[in-house]
Amino acid sequence: MNSKFRTSRGKYLIKSLFLETSYGDPKNAIYTMKDDDYEYKGKKLISFKKRYLEIADPTEYQQAQELSDSWKHWKSIVNSPERPVKEFIEECREELEVKLRSEGIFKIATDALNGDSRTAITSAKFLADKGWEPKRKAGAPSKEEKEGQLRIQERLDDEIAEMGQRLN
Repeated sequence: MNSKFRTSRGKYLIKSLFLETSYGDPKNAIYTMKDDDYEYKGKKLISFKKRYLEIADPTEYQQAQELSDSWKHWKSIVNSPERPVKEFIEECREELEVKLRSEGIFKIATDALNGDSRTAITSAKFLADKGWEPKRKAGAPSKEEKEGQLRIQERLDDEIAEMGQRLN
């Protein structure tokens, strides 16, 4: 039992882990929801989001091992019904998806521009066909799905524009 993730009675900490949701009692806070590590009253808090994105495991198993007490604790954190925590985790997941797609597209773009590779034509076709856009099932998309895809597409467009500038 790792005491930094549990109360003195052994209950998992969730909201108390984050400075922003510790409600004025940050004694158990070890993370911040800020983009960078943060010092609060002499206590260094780890940027949960920054570390989550550095680990970059879409299954979240590695994040669970490093950022929580156990897989069970991780599920409690990521499935928290508390609005600030829930929205924050969704934001982290969305940004990780964009990051992984961006890195993949950058590798494909580099391959397509290289020209020597056996896969250059396939890579170029992938880029031309916007192969990174997810294929969806039949039926009208939900409002949440539309909004989520719009946010992801905006971030991808920004990343691709930056990638183009770097490659030129």
